[in-house]
Amino acid sequence: MLTSRNDGIRLKHAFYERATARAAGSAAFGRQFVLVSTESKWADIVDAEIEQMILRPSNFRGSTSKIDDDLNAWLEPDGLRLTIGIDAPSIDVIAHVILLGQGLVDRTKRIDEQSQRSKR
Repeated sequence: MLTSRNDGIRLKHAFYERATARAAGSAAFGRQFVLVSTESKWADIVDAEIEQMILRPSNFRGSTSKIDDDLNAWLEPDGLRLTIGIDAPSIDVIAHVILLGQGLVDRTKRIDEQSQRSKR
């Protein structure tokens, strides 16, 4: 178990050594969140719909936490991982995170398709 955790830490460290903070979304988004990536194309992942879901999560109003307390999205070779730091989230919060994840997957596909077309 220590090996897998150490591998994860090493991978994150390697990522942050290569990555750059990217301008993404509106100024309001930039005041609360940072997008870090190794490729500039991912700055486009925060479109108006994604930004709205992150900045104004109506389903979080009943929660004692806010989404910006601890929201992380990792796009990795084996998939997308979303984590949010809310103790005992309601089903509405869980559903919102699932919708956010689906939105990010859809944007990722579009960005990859555009990237592949531009390479041709």
